[in-house]
Amino acid sequence: MTNEPAPHVIVCDADDLIRGAIIDHLTGDGMRTTACANGEECLDALRTSAPDAITLDLDMPVLGGLDVLR
Repeated sequence: MTNEPAPHVIVCDADDLIRGAIIDHLTGDGMRTTACANGEECLDALRTSAPDAITLDLDMPVLGGLDVLR
């Protein structure tokens, strides 16, 4: 057994139901998650943590997924 923390995934989706379903699936597999409802929240989360992965909705208010990638 290792003392490494569980993988961390930022889940960024404008739709509450989709975001919740992704988070439920990931946490059920033992991962830690951070929820974001738009790209600006995602960028804020990235300023304070270095996740192992990010899921991005391409069509979000404020800042879309492709803009976050840029």
